[in-house]
Amino acid sequence: MTQVFQRDPGSFRDPSGYVFTDGNRIIRSISPSALKEFEAVKVSGLLEVAIKRQLLIDCQPVSDGALSIVGKGGRGETPDALIEHPRIPVISYPYEWTFTQLKDAALRHLDLQMLALAYDFELSDATAYNMQFAAAGPLHIDVLSLRHYLDGRPWEGYNQFCRQFLFPLLIESTLGIAFQRIYRGNMAGVDPNDIKALIPAWRRHTSLNLFLHVQLQASAVQKASSNELSGRLIHVPKIPKTRYLAMLEGLRDWIASLESGRPKKTYWADYAAINSYSDQEKLDKQSFIESIIRGWGCDSVVDVGGNAGDYSESALAGGASCAYCLDSDIDALEVAYQKRKSRQPGLLPLVMDWSDPSPSQGWAGIERKALKQRMQVDAVIALAVVHHIVIGGNIPLEAFVDQLFAYGQSVIVEFVPKSDPMVQGLLRSRDDIFHDYTEENFVRLLESRSHIQAVCRIREGGRVLFACNSKMP
Repeated sequence: MTQVFQRDPGSFRDPSGYVFTDGNRIIRSISPSALKEFEAVKVSGLLEVAIKRQLLIDCQPVSDGALSIVGKGGRGETPDALIEHPRIPVISYPYEWTFTQLKDAALRHLDLQMLALAYDFELSDATAYNMQFAAAGPLHIDVLSLRHYLDGRPWEGYNQFCRQFLFPLLIESTLGIAFQRIYRGNMAGVDPNDIKALIPAWRRHTSLNLFLHVQLQASAVQKASSNELSGRLIHVPKIPKTRYLAMLEGLRDWIASLESGRPKKTYWADYAAINSYSDQEKLDKQSFIESIIRGWGCDSVVDVGGNAGDYSESALAGGASCAYCLDSDIDALEVAYQKRKSRQPGLLPLVMDWSDPSPSQGWAGIERKALKQRMQVDAVIALAVVHHIVIGGNIPLEAFVDQLFAYGQSVIVEFVPKSDPMVQGLLRSRDDIFHDYTEENFVRLLESRSHIQAVCRIREGGRVLFACNSKMP
């Protein structure tokens, strides 16, 4: 049976190749103009080495007789060849990563660039969106961005690298400000003039790296813009390969030394240690989740308000291969990311406020997809979240329930009653207008959308977990 593949609507900028999918498999087309370069990368051995070192996504040739490509490239191109990539279940964006995640992605990008130079190739751009988190860590997903290095040609992706990797890292390391909201406000990244305005002049002039990559670059951008407006030609000096490589190595060493400058401790980072659960109650919750996920046979889960990923780990122990831990607390997610690196490659933390998830962005709103368009999973876990969204965020209880089932047909959700100390704290400084916030109404809303398969009451009259499956009769 012939499989039908359609072009991803967000794949239109790069004429060398476009991404097609049938919802499961990922096919990349190669245009006639890009095929020769791609074959040269293969013949050189760079492609094989980069894939083996897990710096570049794997790719395999595809016979077009086994599938049907609907439509052509964004400019009407007909491909000369097709290759297939392993599917990354959920595409994430750099403004959804923690400081350490963005730092690791930057280092891996530079590693690939330096490896390419050793084979007389380079990357044609430096967009952070081409880095994605696979089981082995961040890797580059655009195999067609490798091209021959021309002696003396400067690093054309330098400004983009700074805007999308370096400058966001500097916002957090130098200023102690979380970069995610600033980054999300501009898909292209942080403008050189903005980072120059944010970092005090005395710091820009007393640090060689800040002077070179912030002060001088902002000045160069201003000069280039002025020249373009006046119609004068811009002279771009040639850069020897040794200097090019030294620049990459210097940037790598500097970025590797950067640390977050934000205050390290937050309430939610230590939530697991200070909440009111006893050790046995926590074990009961973990056991319940592990058992339900195993019984459902879930492969992917999203853990809403997942904190440091404790219950994401329970889902992985229950047989899931991917657990996406969403939370707005960056410190807690840094803990979750260290768990990923040390023992849980299936755990991916993402900086996300469930009441304000990442929106669609870019040209016609199709280049960067909203979270809901990217994340359809087998099960949703939402523990100790409902009161924060409904009472803390003034979201109707019914709307909260609807949103859970919008991401998956199976849901494990915890209800926290008004008698709970956490809810009492939220209500202390405001009127209780939440007449719909009762366990009885919560159960009614769940039953109208699903079958409640199992219930785990944490304590009598207190918190309770519901396992709901909308696929069951």
